Amino acid sequence: MTAQCDLGEELCDDLTCSDVECALRDAMTADDADTTAPIITFRSSSEARLTYDDASVAATLLPCAFASDDPASCYATATDDDGTDVTPSLTVQQDTQCAGCSPASCSLSAVHQCFPDTYGFLFMANDDAGNRAVLRLRVTVVEESAVAASMTISAGSGTGWAGARSQADLLLDETSAEASAFRQ
Repeated sequence: MTAQCDLGEELCDDLTCSDVECALRDAMTADDADTTAPIITFRSSSEARLTYDDASVAATLLPCAFASDDPASCYATATDDDGTDVTPSLTVQQDTQCAGCSPASCSLSAVHQCFPDTYGFLFMANDDAGNRAVLRLRVTVVEESAVAASMTISAGSGTGWAGARSQADLLLDETSAEASAFRQ
């Protein structure tokens, strides 16, 4: 004997009638529905330090295309709680304002061109069930500079090479009064 369903209803495998598609109804009422967000993994820490105008590192901060990508070429992967690779769903959004930046908005791929400061980027991943994970990366852009200096040390008359060497040693000795005066 089979159940009779009203007009517009569908007979499901459990012999009940449903006004929505049986597979959809079963998915919506299942006790084992996936409510766990994916896991985003950074190849390194959640903080990065870049040198202003040094493009060699910035590209490695971008998300990977797939979890199997070379770890040296990208920064983040994402997997679902069942181990499924959801890395292709990764997107990145800047979450801090850029005051006086050049360019006006600092994308993750061009953050090395932003003025020295700390910038935040949100990595977001979604799984097939619509669960979303968000992980923040802090990028600090620093400006490194080098100072070159030269000096001539001359000893007073009559002291010769030994006197000049003695003066140089005093300047190199960080605890000497001469070195302290020179640093100021």
